[in-house]
Formats: sequence, C-alpha cells, structure tokens
Amino acid sequence: MPNQPSFYSSTPLTPPAFIFSNIPPSPSLNHYHSSPSLTSQATDSVKDFQSSLEKQFSSGLFNGMCPTMRGGKGSRSQFQWPCALDISVASRLQLVVNASRKAGFDTIGAFLFALFTESEGKYTQHASLAQCISAFIRNGTQVAGIVNLLYQHTDAISYHDRKSDEPHFTLPWYALAPTLRLQHVLPPPLPNCTKNALINWALSVVLDRVDVESTWLAECSTFVRKKNKQISWDLLLSWWMNGSQEKIANIAPALFAIMSTCAVSKENCEQLKDVANNASDVLPGIPSGNERTSNATPTRTATFDTVSSGAPITMQSDPWLGVTVAILALLHLLYAYAIIFPTLVGVFLFTCNAHRDVIAMLSRIGISVAYSTVLSSLHILASDADTRLRTFGATLDSAAPTFQILFDNVNKMRCAWQQSLGCRDEVKSGMVATLVQLEDVLPGALKAEPLLRNIAKQERKNLTVMALRQDVDWGNLRGIGGATVLHVWLKHVLALARFQPDVERLFSSSYAKQPLWLRKSQVFSMQSTNIDESMTHGTKNVLYNLVTAQLGIAVAWMVRWLICVCGDQLTIDQICTIKRYMSKVQPGFEWHDWALPIIQLWHLKWNWQKAIFHLHWFPLDGNKLYGLHQETVEIMERTKFNHDKCNFYPAHHILEDHFEAMILEALRLICEEKTGKSYPINMPLLDALQGFFGPEGVLHQCNFEMVVDYSSLVYKRYMCSWAYDAAVHAYRPAETFGPPASLSASNVEGVSQKFPTTKKPRRRTGNNKAAPVKTRNLVNGDQCLANNIGFLQCTFWYLKLCASIAEGDIGHAFEIIKLLRFSFWGAGSMNYGNELLELACNFLYEFPEGLVETILNNYLVNTSGHPGHWFELDLMQEHFNFWFKRLFNSKSHEFDSKHLAEAVGLNIQGFSQLQD
Repeated sequence: MPNQPSFYSSTPLTPPAFIFSNIPPSPSLNHYHSSPSLTSQATDSVKDFQSSLEKQFSSGLFNGMCPTMRGGKGSRSQFQWPCALDISVASRLQLVVNASRKAGFDTIGAFLFALFTESEGKYTQHASLAQCISAFIRNGTQVAGIVNLLYQHTDAISYHDRKSDEPHFTLPWYALAPTLRLQHVLPPPLPNCTKNALINWALSVVLDRVDVESTWLAECSTFVRKKNKQISWDLLLSWWMNGSQEKIANIAPALFAIMSTCAVSKENCEQLKDVANNASDVLPGIPSGNERTSNATPTRTATFDTVSSGAPITMQSDPWLGVTVAILALLHLLYAYAIIFPTLVGVFLFTCNAHRDVIAMLSRIGISVAYSTVLSSLHILASDADTRLRTFGATLDSAAPTFQILFDNVNKMRCAWQQSLGCRDEVKSGMVATLVQLEDVLPGALKAEPLLRNIAKQERKNLTVMALRQDVDWGNLRGIGGATVLHVWLKHVLALARFQPDVERLFSSSYAKQPLWLRKSQVFSMQSTNIDESMTHGTKNVLYNLVTAQLGIAVAWMVRWLICVCGDQLTIDQICTIKRYMSKVQPGFEWHDWALPIIQLWHLKWNWQKAIFHLHWFPLDGNKLYGLHQETVEIMERTKFNHDKCNFYPAHHILEDHFEAMILEALRLICEEKTGKSYPINMPLLDALQGFFGPEGVLHQCNFEMVVDYSSLVYKRYMCSWAYDAAVHAYRPAETFGPPASLSASNVEGVSQKFPTTKKPRRRTGNNKAAPVKTRNLVNGDQCLANNIGFLQCTFWYLKLCASIAEGDIGHAFEIIKLLRFSFWGAGSMNYGNELLELACNFLYEFPEGLVETILNNYLVNTSGHPGHWFELDLMQEHFNFWFKRLFNSKSHEFDSKHLAEAVGLNIQGFSQLQD
C-alpha cells in the first residue's frame, strides 16, 4: 500500500503473553515478587507494545490538517483493538476525551459546540468531516435519542430539600402573566439545571412551531373569509365541525395535540383505547405532505360525511369538539378574517333569541362576532338570498318556470307592556312565503295554452263515481295493506324479525308505485309582508307581491306560463275564488290563469286524523268498555289529550299504538284458529305471540309465504270495505273467516256473567244528570266489529299516507288520496272533499300528462337529502312559521319592516339548516 507507514498492519496487535500474567497489579509489589531484570524486561515490552498500539491507532489522524499535511491515501481498514486486552467502552471514551483535550478542546461542550456550529466555508477543506456530521444530523432518531439521554441523565437534575427544582421558562413578552405583560423592565431569568434548560429550550421550539401552524391555519379558506368576498349562506352552511377538526389535526398537529392533552382525561384515554382495540385494522388515508397548503372548503358531501367525530359513543362529552372550538376562537383573535365559525355562532345565538349581552361577552373571547356584526351579516345574507330569488324570476323571459311558491299566514300576539284603553294586546297578521326549486320538469309541462284548452272542453262534466272507483289501484292497495300488517308484526314479534329484508323488498320493489329519486331539495325563503292572506283580496295582493315585487317577473311574461302556487285548503280556495271573480275582466295577467293552485298534504292529513277521532271517540259512560276514549284514558293513561283540539303528534301516536295493538290481536286470533292452541286471556299479547313463533312454538318453522298469507287474511277480514259490509250484514263466509269459534275454557273463566237483578233502580233526585240515550244497533250484524273494522281501515289509510310521504313514494300517497275523495264527505269535511274532487277533475280531464308528472315529482320536499326524510311543503312552511314567530321579538317591528322582511324573512331557510 503506497504512502502507508511501515508499522501499520490491518491485523490487530497481539500483546506479549506476560502482559497479563507477569505484570504485577501494583508497582509497590515489584520489590517483593520480581527481580530487577525481569521487571525491566516486562516494562520494556509493555512500552514497546503501547508504542506500537499508539502508532497504529494514530495512523492517518493528521491527514488533511493543512495543505502541507495531506498524507497518502487512507486505507478503508478500521483499527481493531486487541481481543485479549478487553478494552471497555469507558476506556475507549476516556481515550476520545484525552484526544479531544490534546486537540485543544478542554470540555465535551467545547468540542460539541465546535463540531455543530455552522459557518460559511468551515468544512471546505474537510469533506470527510462534513459528510460525517451531515450523516449524523440527518439521522433524526439517533439525534433525538441522544438529546433524550441528556434529558434523562441523573446528573441533569438538581435538587433542593430533596425535591427536584422546577424549570424557569424564558417566555416571549406576549406570553407573560398579566402582572408582567405591560412592564418595561422584566426580572432577570433564573438559572436552570440541564434538564430544566432542555425543557425551556423545547418549549421555545414548540412555540415557534405553533406560530408556524397558526399561520398555516390563517391561510386556509376553511376558516378564513377572503377579503374581497362577501359572506353567503353557501359559505356558512358548507362549514362542518368534523371536517374542520380533521383539517386542524392535519394542518396543525402540534397545536391540536397540545390542546387535546389539556382536554382529554385519563378516563377518556381508556375509553378511546378500548374502542380502538375493537376497531378494524384498516388504516384511513394518511394526508399528503401538501395538506397544509390545501384550501379546499369542507362541504357536506359524501367525502366529508365519511369523517366521523372520532369520539367513542360512550363518552358523555366530546373533548375534541371543545378543542376544535377553542382553536377556532383563538384563530379569530389572531386573524380578523377567520370569521366563518364566529359568524356561525353569532347567527345561531340570534336564532335562539340570545340576549345581546351574551353575544357581546362571547365576542370578547373570539367565539362569536359582535351583535352589530351579526345584524349586518344577516342583511348581507339577505341580499344574497334576494339576488337568487330574482334570478329565478328572470328565467321566465325565455324559459319555463323552474320553481313553485308556497305561502301561509302568520299570527303573532303582541303584548302591551302596560294595559290601557289606548294600548292593549293585539294580534299581528302577516304572510311568510317560500320558493322551492322544481325537479324533473318535463318539456312543455308548464305551458299555459294546453291547460286552458283542456279546461275549455269542459270534460269534467263526465266525472262519475264509477270513474273515481276505476281510478283506484285496488290490487296495489291490497298488497300494501298486507305489507303494512307484516311491518307491524315484525316490529313487535322478535321471532318474525328474520323476515325484515323480505318485507322491505315488498315496499321498495313489489308494491312501489312512484318513488321519488333521492335528492336534497333547494328551498329559498322569501320576504314577509304585512298582508293578511286570509281574505280574498289579501291573497290577490300576496300573489302580486310575490311574483312582481320579489321575483321581479314582468307581467307580459306571465301569460305564457303556469306557476304552481301551493298552500293549505283555505289558500287554495281563495285562489280559486280569485280566478272566478277576475274572469270577468279583460284577459291577461288579471285573470290569474298563470296561478296553478296545488293543495298540500299535511293539513289534509291532519284533517283526516281529526275525522278519525270524531268518528271513534265515544263518551265515557255506561260500562266504559269501548272506543278510543276508554283506551286512551284507561289503558294508555294519556289523560291530558284533548280530542277536540287534536294536537297532531300526540294524536298520531295514539292512533299508531291502537292500530298496532289491534293488528297484533288479529294475529293472535289467526294463530289460535290455525293451530288450535290458545293461551290464557290474562297472558300478555306479545308473550303469547312469541309463544306461537318462538323456538318452542308450533309456528316456529313457518316460512315467509305463510306469514304473507296470514297478513292477507287479516287485511281481508278487518281492513277493507268488504269486511265492513260483511260485519254489518252478518255475512261471514267460511273461506274467509274460517269456521265459527267459541270461547275457550281458559277464556270463559275470565268472563264475568251479569244476572238480572230484582232490585229497583235508584231514583234520580237533585242535580243528578240524566243518562244519555242508549245506542241502538239498527243492523243485523255485529256493530262493535263493524266499528273496529272501520277504525282499522281509516287508520290504515292515515298511517299509510304518513309512511308513503316519509318514504317519498308519491304514488302510494295518491292512492290513499283517491280513497279520501269519498271518505271526507262521509266524515263531514266537505271543504277537503270538494278540493279533492276538484283535484280529481284536474288530474283526470284537464292537466296534460306532462303537467301531472311534473306536479307529482315535486309534491314533496327533502331538505336533508337522506332517505326516509321526505315531508309535505305545508309542513315545511309551518316549521318556517315557527322560526318566524320565534324571532318576532321586537315591539316596534312590523311584518314588512326591513328587519323582519330581510334580516329574518329571507334567512329563515338558512336558520333552519343551521339548526340541523
């Protein structure tokens, strides 16, 4: 090897054998154990070995020290310690320290400072040294491990009174305590031990990192409104808490981790660990490195719907939700345009009628904006909504309408602060309207000419009862009736739950009539007015205000098109009255042929609900054993229900519970008939049915076809008009009703027999009221059974109408409405009976096919876009009326005032979505 010293060898040196055996452990023992010649020989040998070892170890150490000491080309062979010496790590470290001292570094710190201090051109002539330092620093795990060893070293901790010293932090000026924050001269920093100094240094690094991450958050459009962009409902409603939490955790992980450490307790950590252990092993997608630079705004799309809250369901509170809110509030304090979340909170507090002092307090800490900012934001949002409304109106210049309008009256009691002759409580009346965007409009469906041509033919005169009966799909009605019975059985009998997919298939495919495709309806609230639409001239003024003033539609455009105007029965009747009155004036806009009245279903459904109670609510007199009244009060214990007022939701639950109980009882009767087995009459009904279909029951092996046959039998016996006629006329064919049955022995024991008494009745005296006249059975059949069948039939229609609307199957809903064309007249609801006959004339003779299809496609709305959340337009308007009444909180505002008409009226839909 050229330029290599002659004494260098890649083979480790072998020390003389006596270096371990003959050299005494201590020089003081040489006088007693060794002769002078032997000792001198050993010493010389050790010195020679040490000299050779030093030469071999130091070979090439001075290469590259300066240009004149370049030396030869170094060997790749490494120095190896003699194996026999067994040099320890401490000995080798001592050697390194000795070498560094000879090189001029008195301490390890001086050596490390010189090694890692960077300066320009420092390692220009020492490439190998630069590569060595670079390789060490780039190994992050190794460097972090060494720093951790320094942090954990026992000598790094100082103690005082047997307690370790607390660290003294060198904090930035803005992070000091309130007593020091405004001081010009600060006390000098106190000294720290090594461990505390590392803590202080780590804190300063973390603060720098938090400052960087805060800047990144302030640049993300998810949280920041651009300076040149106005706030809008699209911007506010596209914000999502879970999506924002995901953004913060990815963009600012250090900040999110620090806040989470402060918020998450040990119990929460244990719950989180348990849930994580039971979770799947599939890892979610890891965000890319450029995630922090992404400005994509989170929206309620399918992508963001997959982002869960990340909190176990068992947790009573979500600490990460609090962390997200805290970071967003701090971000607003950092950057004034990080205003999306505070604006959301401010608008939400406004919808809750929160006191302005509460809003002012929350604005001081960054959670909300100021009350004045909330009001100005509402007017900006209203301006955006008004622009959208006029965009809908502008389309009528060259295209058909893409919207339908809905309005209803609103009454609000204004209470006087001090009652007097000139200042009393008064009821304020106004109007609130909504615009709904049309979907699936067939070409030419909204042209006025085909409809007017059909009306002129007067074919509605051909309407007969037979035509109405033939319009009903009786086969589909029987099938959906049996499926409804199956749904009740599967809901309550656990042993039949295995047929749930088959029953769902009946509703979704076999008997589906006209289901609407799942979508999120586009709804826009309109300005409120001070017009009372309960009168005919008020309705006329409302239509003129909505069409010309708010939508900006020119009168000349209206002659060509039809605009669907929706409402309850009173609204539709007023519009029809206007059409009749104004038909005497000159043709054109004043004829109101452009207004196409469409009656809505929620008030119709509520009216039918009231009719059921009026038909089956018998007074509690006599033996008190029959009717909805007795079962509601005595069995269901709903004593506060007012059947005259008939509040919708309590009445709905009463009808549903009573209907399901009777359907389950019908199943028990059929099971006893088919099996010949019966249970005691005092046994709970569900236990008896479980006994039939349970693991030990006689019908345990039944298949779905058998259960379908049972449901069809129940419908034929108890839920159709033929069954009612059979009960009235005592006509009970065996092929439908089976053989006559008698009470079983167990049931006979529970029936108490009443014998005639010879005791004279007590004479009524005083203020005792006379008993009502006893009801006489004027038919030959079973009047009680006929009443029960009538109740089941009417309630089935009502419940199926509710279910069809919720499922979005407008075809099923109209099959029930076709039956109510007859039943409303029999129930005494002539107004709705007349409106449904008018609707039948329209659908059968006057409306073109495309118009009928368009109307049916837009009869329901779904504001959430989720399945099973369809509802009627007038029910949506009732919810908006509730919001308007809730925010009508000022005694100086009228319905057409700027505050109520714009800041409230145009933002009602946004308020509703914000609450959701």
